[in-house]
Amino acid sequence: MDSGVMAKRSFGLLGALMLLFASVGTSVEASAQGPGSAGPLLQESPNLAFLASSPWVEANGTWFVQLNPEAIPQDGSISYTIREPLKGDVPAMRAQLKLQADGKQLGRQLQRPVTAPIAELRQPDGSVRIQVPIRSATGTGEGVLIPNSGSHPVTIKASTASGSVLAETTVYLNRLPDKDATAPLRLGILAVSTQGTPSAADGVDGLDDATLADLSRVGSYAEFARNQHLSYQIQPSLLERLAAQAKPAPESADDAGSVAAGATLTKLQQSVATNTVVSTPWAPLDLEAWADTGAPESATFAFAEGGLSTRQILQQPWTDSTLGFESTLGPKSVGLLQTLNIGKVVVVSGQLSDQVPPKATTGWNRPFTVVGSANSTVRAFQVDPDLQALLDLADGPSAQTVHQLLTTLFATWIGSDQPLGALVTLTDRTNPATAQAFLEALASLNTKGSPLTTVGVDDLFDQLEVQTKVPNKPDLVARTLMTPDTIADVGELSGMSANTERALAGYVSMVGAADPKAAELRRSILQSLDRTVPLESQLSLGRSSLITIGEELDQITMSPSRGLRVTAQRTEIPVRIANGLQRPVTVQLRFDSPRLTFIRGSRQTVTLQPGENLLSIDVLVRASGQFNMTVEATTPAAGIVLASSKLSIRSTTFSGVGLLISGGALVFLVIWWTRTLRRRDAQQGEPPT
Repeated sequence: MDSGVMAKRSFGLLGALMLLFASVGTSVEASAQGPGSAGPLLQESPNLAFLASSPWVEANGTWFVQLNPEAIPQDGSISYTIREPLKGDVPAMRAQLKLQADGKQLGRQLQRPVTAPIAELRQPDGSVRIQVPIRSATGTGEGVLIPNSGSHPVTIKASTASGSVLAETTVYLNRLPDKDATAPLRLGILAVSTQGTPSAADGVDGLDDATLADLSRVGSYAEFARNQHLSYQIQPSLLERLAAQAKPAPESADDAGSVAAGATLTKLQQSVATNTVVSTPWAPLDLEAWADTGAPESATFAFAEGGLSTRQILQQPWTDSTLGFESTLGPKSVGLLQTLNIGKVVVVSGQLSDQVPPKATTGWNRPFTVVGSANSTVRAFQVDPDLQALLDLADGPSAQTVHQLLTTLFATWIGSDQPLGALVTLTDRTNPATAQAFLEALASLNTKGSPLTTVGVDDLFDQLEVQTKVPNKPDLVARTLMTPDTIADVGELSGMSANTERALAGYVSMVGAADPKAAELRRSILQSLDRTVPLESQLSLGRSSLITIGEELDQITMSPSRGLRVTAQRTEIPVRIANGLQRPVTVQLRFDSPRLTFIRGSRQTVTLQPGENLLSIDVLVRASGQFNMTVEATTPAAGIVLASSKLSIRSTTFSGVGLLISGGALVFLVIWWTRTLRRRDAQQGEPPT
């Protein structure tokens, strides 16, 4: 039977074909409401709005498309034409998709146009639905012959009864191969929190409405994606402020802001429970600026504290070896990442100086090597610019955009015989309706035999081979990062930060990390590294923190130097230390003396209660006489000297060893004297000869 006749018959059998085959071609019922998507690859007619279609269809399955024929007369008709698939490698297919967006190079027809009255296609909701059974081989079965797999453009026209074309659009029939092809394309989706006032701009712990809404946006994606894997990049300083706002004081327990913050925090915790969180510093850092100082300690501090906050608040470990997108990344930053033990990083095209990918590749569907200053290296994965453009632009219907996204992913998968991946981000620039429709479409896909699977961002690096210049060859593609347009001057801040961070480490080891004052100082010092805070404010935060820590440490004092007399070989030396703080603290005591052995060791950690503390230090006196003993009180970490004292000790006792030696000497002298006297007496008693 002629394929065109068979296609016409399919219009008359809508009742029998309203349900799709339970196959990979599961329908994607994407909402057409809300703001549109990125500039569409396909030009949609305003009178023939796209509603939904099969994302892809098996070689012998049924494909459908559903449209809204606005202002098309009831006696009008709709025709469709299936064309030959996109050809070539992945870059060639993507280029064809862009040309076909302008109605160019649509390819040759596979069959004559198929036409049916709108009345036969009309659904109860007023839309029209075209269903097309397809077959992959000639001579057997029914359906339109689609002999080759691939992305087939399908042009659809709406006409009046007289044949005048009123509207036209193009969609894609994505036909799967007859047999299992290469591994599914791995799609990484990174949800990024991008809003947020500077962490120290106003000194207020709470979040403004825009930041709270942005965090809620990030937490909502998991509701749409359901069983799909997402990754998250969330600024830890914002998480701390969110957690603080979610725990109101008793007198403000009914505060609406606290309720909203609590709900958002719960949503984020639930979202990341089965997903991954990538590494990011506590607050935004100028990575290239800090790398230029050659002192990585501040960056190490910011990343370590960011990880600690994320784990504590989200109750989920983060992937500390994978860095999310950072706009300040540059050539020198690569070496800094190595110091931080970060071996994977997300980049965008504008950060790369070399934009020419290897032949037959896009350059962003596999991880690649980035070479930085001093031959430092890191693996990178580039955000897919074509997919990102679709997600980010605000114009156009979201359902049509989802179709374009899935078609681009399908063409990427089928255009290569090597396993590939793709990476997109969901930010505050992403169209909310498009993001929701896309995630819901992914969640509705039949995973069996699917050409697409979602993975964590770190899995893109772990499951895909690093890009080489020639497939299956060891010669790696080495790309370079551009130097950021603006690099902050953090020279003065760097010198001060080294002191403040050391002082904080010592102070925290003395009072404990849970101490409210320690938490306040920690935050101030971390805020001083925040690049979104003006430099003068950064320096002011650092200086004031250092002064405050110094004043706290000065509250530990010791009695002045004094004399002491001991009369026993094993005894106790009294040491007085005053704690001027209103809470217990932990300090380390260091002892030194040439004639004393400290029974519990020359370093002892003790807890000092508020006020004066009298400590008894057990010692063993090794020798008598006059000697000194020095005592230093330091912080347990960082070894900051808090106070010291010198004791002048006079011992009138002998040690056991001294007595033994003295006794032995005395016995020797007695024996020697006795023998000498006997010899002299014997010589005097002999008669003269």
